[in-house]
Parts: sequence; C-alpha cells; structure tokens
Amino acid sequence: MLDESERELIGEKNILIDTTWPPELKEVGAQTLTAIINKHGPDKVCFGTDFPLADMAKDSQFIEGLPIPDSAKERILGENFRELVGL
Repeated sequence: MLDESERELIGEKNILIDTTWPPELKEVGAQTLTAIINKHGPDKVCFGTDFPLADMAKDSQFIEGLPIPDSAKERILGENFRELVGL
C-alpha cells in the first residue's frame, strides 16, 4: 500500500513513519525511499525492523548508502527513536 501511504500520510506533520519493508528495504528502491524521506522529512522517519522477517544489517546499510546527508542518516538510524522514547 505504498501508493496510498505516499498519497495520504507522507508529508503530514504528526505522522512518524518507519523503514520496515520485509524482506528487504532495497525492494522499495533508493530513488523512491530518498524521495519519501525528502518529502516527509528525515526527522519523522525511524529505522524500523520487522525482526525476524527482515535483515536489520542489510536495511541499515541500504540507508547508509542513500544520497541524503549524514545528519539525516543519523536521525533515521537512531536519533529519532531516542527522541520518541525519551532517551
């Protein structure tokens, strides 16, 4: 339901999304994921897991390889979650 999510949720102020996409995040594609992050804002995207259905190491490496600033990657891969839970 990616099309519906992009249309209805991406870019909304009070929506936090995650990167869960079993079996691999790269199936979404770097261009699509980068566009979603840029539209929604890296401060509202959390690294998501769907353990044991996804490989967290591969998914985090995929995010590391995206053409977005390192500061955005840091937010997505941990900082946003820490803020969400108050750490």
